[in-house]
Amino acid sequence: EKGEPTTDETSLSILAFCKVLDEKFEGLRSNILSVTLVRPTSNAMDDYLVLQAREGVQIWVYAPLQNHEEKATKLLSFYENMSTEQRICGKVIVPNVGDCHYTLQ
Repeated sequence: EKGEPTTDETSLSILAFCKVLDEKFEGLRSNILSVTLVRPTSNAMDDYLVLQAREGVQIWVYAPLQNHEEKATKLLSFYENMSTEQRICGKVIVPNVGDCHYTLQ
């Protein structure tokens, strides 16, 4: 539920993921306005993070507790190659397996 605290394990894992992003982006707070954990089911594999970038694009990171360093590295590489037009709307999908991709939806 929105506004509910997460469990300690989940919180620590999300903080670890955000710390990696902070290092990769050379300052997470300069580019990310908010981070929201979405838990559609009780299965942690279904969890995803929604990061709202300052430019406007959303970043959806699926199963953020798994392989967070690898996902952060892929995200940075993908994000750096995005056009200005892509950065102002739409969303970047960071799947549990595979490469990042962009969609206008």
